[in-house]
Amino acid sequence: MRPLELDFQRPRRPSRAVQALLLVIAIAFAADVAWNYTQTREASNELRERLARAAARPSADPALIKVASQPVSDDEIALARETIRRLSTPWDALFKGLESARISSVAIVSVAPDPAERTVSIEGEAKNYLAALSFVANLREQRVLRRVYLAHHETGTDPQRPTRFTVTASWDPRP
Repeated sequence: MRPLELDFQRPRRPSRAVQALLLVIAIAFAADVAWNYTQTREASNELRERLARAAARPSADPALIKVASQPVSDDEIALARETIRRLSTPWDALFKGLESARISSVAIVSVAPDPAERTVSIEGEAKNYLAALSFVANLREQRVLRRVYLAHHETGTDPQRPTRFTVTASWDPRP
């Protein structure tokens, strides 16, 4: 039988220097947390006071607001009318028509509508020429578009290169 080797010595406690160092680090960390909390609370109270002062301030009376009267030029009026016309154009009908005509083998690259001329130019890429023609046929079925024509196409000789095409159409931007 083998003799048992038992070590009855008590485990060593960490040295007093290590304990003191850990205590100093813990106290410094607690002090930093307390200082940050105090700073954040003061900033929060200051913001609440500013908000209360702003809410208590009387709002401006419309009668007291003085509008600067400057003459408006004809160019500015024309620009404002053009902006209003562009913003009031019903884009939804055009985009819904394009979405309804989509084909999985055709990617629309760009759509360039001209509301003043009531035309739209659509550039795209198709896997082949037949897919481009099918897309044009689908566009012709849309109510929002009239006189849909394949204006230009380029068929690549490389099978990995798609057919690029441009379609022009008349577009009625009125609702």
